[in-house]
Amino acid sequence: MKKILLTGAEGFVGRNLLEALSRRSDFVLRAPLQHEVDLTNSNEVAQCLETFQPDLIIHSATSNTVGKGYDTDVCEQNLRMFFNLLRYRPQGCLIYTLCSGSSYNRDSWIPKMPEEYLGDNIPTDSQGFSKFVIASYARRLVDVVTLRIFGIFGKYEDYRYKFISNTIAKRIAGLEVTLFRDAVYDYLDVADFCEIVEQLVDRNVRSGEFNVTPDNSIKLSQAIEAVDRCLGVNLGYRIITQGLGKTYTGCNKKLRAILKDYQFSPIDVSIHRLTKHYLDNQHQIDAEALKNDQLLQHAKSINSL
Repeated sequence: MKKILLTGAEGFVGRNLLEALSRRSDFVLRAPLQHEVDLTNSNEVAQCLETFQPDLIIHSATSNTVGKGYDTDVCEQNLRMFFNLLRYRPQGCLIYTLCSGSSYNRDSWIPKMPEEYLGDNIPTDSQGFSKFVIASYARRLVDVVTLRIFGIFGKYEDYRYKFISNTIAKRIAGLEVTLFRDAVYDYLDVADFCEIVEQLVDRNVRSGEFNVTPDNSIKLSQAIEAVDRCLGVNLGYRIITQGLGKTYTGCNKKLRAILKDYQFSPIDVSIHRLTKHYLDNQHQIDAEALKNDQLLQHAKSINSL
């Protein structure tokens, strides 16, 4: 039996990991809530790890999001959480720490960024900088694996601010879909991510830095079209600014070297699964929030910088 401590189980990715890992009878899982263990508090982390004695820590917690942004002290929070877990983990305990493509610095993104691209440019934002520091430091450590996520989508994400869920929710609510500018992204189904984590654990992967990205990238406009195919509609969409914005994609050769035969979910299959989730829960969709379209306003703000 493998004892796993999961952090961030109240968040989007963490909640999906909690569901997936809970199905395993060979895992003993503990997923403390934020009010139960403050990961920025050294004493609370020390007590938690001393009591539970995990074999593996899956660290998916991050600073609280505020819309499309983060707390003002996001960098300090993220660093304190990681270094507390690192300092007080039991001997031999493995850490899987979740990273982001923001660690490559948004202003410097290039297509299919490899892991070695880390450090060529220092992120200018606090969230990206914290992920850069952690990933850079982790390279020198024993029993630490960095899993870098780019675009990821699925149930439990905040549909007001996440593109694919936002598109589905707008279609269901009968609202127009507008892009500020099209762009090419690596969009990973969160169900695939959870399965990949399980496979890495089962293979006892104990070191390395991996871009966890699918083989194929898509345009944002193609994601809209996939949603429309799923719903059986042809409503079109509006693009405010012509041309392509920043490409947000990573090279997955290192991951593929370990998971040679893994089959990523086709985008239509993933979107069909997510659309069913929203149709089953459409009474929870806040149409007024979608009309305010804070996602579009955020896209306008970052593209005007």
